[in-house]
Amino acid sequence: MSDSNDTSTIDEKKEESEGSSKKDNSIGGLLGAFVMGLIGVYIYYKIGSWIVYASVISSSCELPTDTNLPPFEGSAVNSLKSKPVHIFGDKATIQFPNDPDNLKYFFIDSLRNKKRKYAGSETWSSHMFDFCITFYESLFSFNYSFIQLILKFINKLGIPQIVIMLLGPLCLGFTFLILFICNWIYAIFTWLTSLPIFVRNNGTLIEELIGYWTIFVLFIGLILCAIFVFPIAIPCSLIIFFVSLSFLLYKGEVIGNIKDGVNGPVGAGDILAGFLENYPRTLILFLCLHMISIFFNYLGPVAGFVSIVLSILILYYMDKLIESYKNPPSLNMPQFFGKSSSGTETVKAPIKVVGTPVKATSVQVGGNFNFLKELKKLQK
Repeated sequence: MSDSNDTSTIDEKKEESEGSSKKDNSIGGLLGAFVMGLIGVYIYYKIGSWIVYASVISSSCELPTDTNLPPFEGSAVNSLKSKPVHIFGDKATIQFPNDPDNLKYFFIDSLRNKKRKYAGSETWSSHMFDFCITFYESLFSFNYSFIQLILKFINKLGIPQIVIMLLGPLCLGFTFLILFICNWIYAIFTWLTSLPIFVRNNGTLIEELIGYWTIFVLFIGLILCAIFVFPIAIPCSLIIFFVSLSFLLYKGEVIGNIKDGVNGPVGAGDILAGFLENYPRTLILFLCLHMISIFFNYLGPVAGFVSIVLSILILYYMDKLIESYKNPPSLNMPQFFGKSSSGTETVKAPIKVVGTPVKATSVQVGGNFNFLKELKKLQK
């Protein structure tokens, strides 16, 4: 009997410990999933705001899409020819001034300077250098043209910017895949069309033979690159990255924001704050959906329905919450402990009694009491 009682007691304790450990794991998993989900949603929104920022740049500025114009040829570009375009829907406009930072194209400028340094030389090495620079300049201009074409097409469709922000990151991977394939095809085309550089302005037969031999070697190299992909894929990937990064380095100026929060000089990192200000319910809705899914997965249906109710209340009282966040109510102690002066009852301050000032005179102990006279009366 004692053995059976002992085993049942051990089993009960084991079940209790397993239940408590499962509960701890569920709470820990809930907190971890909630924090990681918030970080993921923030990164998602940030990427979406960058896509919107790139789309307004493509509609507003003149980008380096022609290798025969600055900053590829001639002097450095001195004007973006920016025009004001709408941002945050129709709630504000943005324009990109001719700031020195906006007019810098670091990688293109470095290529142009190298090209100037080696210009005029007719050696084999200068032709090889010219070949490489022409190849990379063509890829830079192609990527600016391709990205601008996509973004301008999206803008012409009239898709709201909040939709671009919310759905843009989902399409980003597919877009980059298409961009990479087009880059790889265009790189092969540019490689082939740049080969005549090696027989350009060659006056002697030996130099022409060297040039044709170089063309033959590079053509074989191109075939090998096409077979193994990676030697062309690496520069294509780098240029796609550099061109995409350059869109985030532009500095703009927002004018006439209805909410008056994000105004004046802005960068790519400020755009998300403008969307949160102008579309708070839309963006908070996705956070609430994330919270509801976490509660259902980790705490069960009851907690999930509670989170739905909380989400509805948050969305319903969103305007009041934002207003109280911007203008927190001041704590008035008389109103806290009693009714305000507009009510029927007021909190009266204690009456302070002020004594009548007395003129200072010589002090007489006992008032009119005469000590010597009273002493004589006692002696009788």
